[in-house]
Amino acid sequence: MAFAGGTDTTISTIQTFFLAMVLHPEIQMNAQEQIDKVVGRDRLPEFSDLVRLPYAEAILKETLRWQPVFPMGVAHQTTTDDEYKGCHIPKGAMVMVNAWSILNDETADSDPLAYNPERFLKNGQIDPTVRDCAAAFGFGRRICPGRYMALNGAFITIASILSASDI
Repeated sequence: MAFAGGTDTTISTIQTFFLAMVLHPEIQMNAQEQIDKVVGRDRLPEFSDLVRLPYAEAILKETLRWQPVFPMGVAHQTTTDDEYKGCHIPKGAMVMVNAWSILNDETADSDPLAYNPERFLKNGQIDPTVRDCAAAFGFGRRICPGRYMALNGAFITIASILSASDI
């Protein structure tokens, strides 16, 4: 069930990736150049190549950030009365987290609507100081337990497509 539960969301991410590559062929070419240097043309990328393919990883992160699969997250229910910025939230209230707004925050990035994987890079490597795309998988104790499988599956799919195809 865990595998089946993540297939539609991973497919949605890959569809968004295809859209981004059609809209930004220069990004596709940059990623293909790095993949060709690291992997060559004799084989497809492997999971062990992830650390040597930061541009492909940045494309995955940007795809999740740019158009999250669940833009309004998944509904949560409060277990106790709470307060947020002066607003009372009663026990049992349904709370929706606006993941899209968090991932497209203008205070975190000057141009959040643009598809730009390089926002995740510094000196050609993944920049750990940039807000990660983890909000795409939920929050707190209820964060998606399959997020690592989803990230790995989407990475290997994106890297393989870029290695073998021109979109």
